[in-house]
Amino acid sequence: MPRNAEVIRQWQILREIEARRIGVTIHELASLVKVTTRTIRRDLQALEEAGLAEVGGVRINISGCTNSCGQHHISDIGFFGLERPRATAPARATLQLRDAGERIEVTDVEATLGGLTVTGDVRITTSGAKPVIDARLQSERLDWAQALVESGDTPVAPLPPDQVLYDRPIAWPLLVAMKGKQGTIEARLGSLRVRNGIELRQVKADMTFDEDILDVKTFTANLLGGSAKAAMRFEGSKKAVRVNVEGNHLLLERWFRERGSDAPFTGGPMTISAKLAATGESMRALSKAYSLTTFNAKVVASLFGICHKSASI
Repeated sequence: MPRNAEVIRQWQILREIEARRIGVTIHELASLVKVTTRTIRRDLQALEEAGLAEVGGVRINISGCTNSCGQHHISDIGFFGLERPRATAPARATLQLRDAGERIEVTDVEATLGGLTVTGDVRITTSGAKPVIDARLQSERLDWAQALVESGDTPVAPLPPDQVLYDRPIAWPLLVAMKGKQGTIEARLGSLRVRNGIELRQVKADMTFDEDILDVKTFTANLLGGSAKAAMRFEGSKKAVRVNVEGNHLLLERWFRERGSDAPFTGGPMTISAKLAATGESMRALSKAYSLTTFNAKVVASLFGICHKSASI
């Protein structure tokens, strides 16, 4: 068979695999290009050896549907798609990839999605019983509400004056999808604006994950005129969270102002310490189901008085 016919056939195979959202069988490919299944298997092997399925010995699988047809979960590096209600903002990523035997190094990462830019590096160790992923990620600014919209989420209306938290599902399935993996994440953000308008600066978070459990060992940030530090645990299958938090020199007036409220408030800074645990689908559900083991705060009378009059969680 002429070499150009073989190249054309393999190009047709690639185009067909790319076009199918739920995968395609070898028999379907053989029928499409009118060859035997043995020929299709040889073509797929040739394409893999040419680097279209592997890069420097690193296996990359991509699932374009929610059924994991591309088997992203058994590759060295896997990409999988999520159904989104809207089109996403333009996305781009550049990186350096190096296979070092039982360790895969991804360096000089720069990924953008709309207005968000993330840089960093990732190391994947494959010598153990399950992959170990160690990541360091940085961003100058993350506007959480904007990032959700740019990732294809539906825009939400502002909260009513008597509500503090949204009743939208937390991304527990993403945490469950981490089963079979473990590792660490070191995240640094110059600025983080959460959905209710509160802005955190100089955010530092050091995390570990194992299966579907994410432990935020340390979380520190400047906010509301003061600072806070916390430790958190999220359990994907149980939809459970535990939080220990301490805050110093926090101004309650900043809480209302940054959320866009005109509630009048004057007073000195607060110091708080709290431990709580909760289960639920959304942040609002968590707030209704929490158990508070300890809570200490200066100016506590003013805190409860204002919250009772102007906010309902």
